[in-house]
Amino acid sequence: MKKKHKIDVLFLNHTATIGGAEKSFLDILTYINKEKFRPLFVCFEEGPLVEKAKKISGVQVKVIPFPEKVLKYNRDKKGLSQLVSPLYLLWPMLKLLLFTMRSNADVVYTNSMKAHFVGLLVGKLSFKKVIWHVRDILDDGLNKKLFVALSHRVDQIICISKAVSKQFTSEKVEVVYNGMLPIEEIQAYEGA
Repeated sequence: MKKKHKIDVLFLNHTATIGGAEKSFLDILTYINKEKFRPLFVCFEEGPLVEKAKKISGVQVKVIPFPEKVLKYNRDKKGLSQLVSPLYLLWPMLKLLLFTMRSNADVVYTNSMKAHFVGLLVGKLSFKKVIWHVRDILDDGLNKKLFVALSHRVDQIICISKAVSKQFTSEKVEVVYNGMLPIEEIQAYEGA
């Protein structure tokens, strides 16, 4: 009988600050079935999310630093500095692309807005399947138009609500609500 292959998943998140999306993401890393999946988490900066992820059994963690100008890019801010910030992506994107190509990842899973854009490009250039886990509703404008247009290149889109899913016209969208832990596990998890 042929031994079943684990699915290697390269998880991407741009920020190491812990907000709601990152708390949910830590739950995914903690409770993913490690007999079926082998998680590798790549973050674009050092910080609390990276430190917590390193403590999760069975999860490999790597930091590939991106410039602060890119990490702090504000999609609502307008100005010349915003236009040139993509130039700062070249070197870290190349490092991430090479890392992704060398990894055994079957799938690139992205968990944050900047990671969605970066992960789509890196994933497709390295011939990996790409999954977006979308938690945001973008305001109408150029960013939303670009986001929706690029969504047709993704292999699967997970949205946390029907409201989030309505911004896409793709059949690749699946609504999966965030799970909730029992209060005892929440308190233990947060060190209460």
